[in-house]
Amino acid sequence: MCLWLKDTPEPRLIRKSRFIMDRIRNTKQFRETSKRIATNKLADYPMLFGEIRQPDSQYIAIPKVSSERRRYIPISIVEPNVIANGSLLIISEANLYNFGILTSNVHMAWMRTTCGRMKSDYQYSASAANRNMKRPQCFLEEEHCSLLFLCFRGENK
Repeated sequence: MCLWLKDTPEPRLIRKSRFIMDRIRNTKQFRETSKRIATNKLADYPMLFGEIRQPDSQYIAIPKVSSERRRYIPISIVEPNVIANGSLLIISEANLYNFGILTSNVHMAWMRTTCGRMKSDYQYSASAANRNMKRPQCFLEEEHCSLLFLCFRGENK
């Protein structure tokens, strides 16, 4: 279990918790005894993740691995108070156009062709599946295009 303690509104509550303080002490000790200099420096901030990539606004969450039995990868628009873990890829500043493209049947076909596998499950790669896919040209506003993608997907289950 990970503890997200960044911007904690009540630091004194953390100090009152033996469980949390033990976790912070253990993290500090682990970081201090690491052979990596970068990890040693993080011992000064044992209550924080080594890398903080959490967006401050809505983001698109994409699982890194998804079952081959799914027709669509469960991609979501998520609020920033939901902490993304290491099993997710994130696209900051979510918009409906990107969401519509990423959840479309066309993108799923592209993903099945370009992404790697973990066992037989899809291992999503932002560089292979998202960045390399040619975006369709839409003559409507982007949000209207994404709604068309989502409506078409709903009609063709």
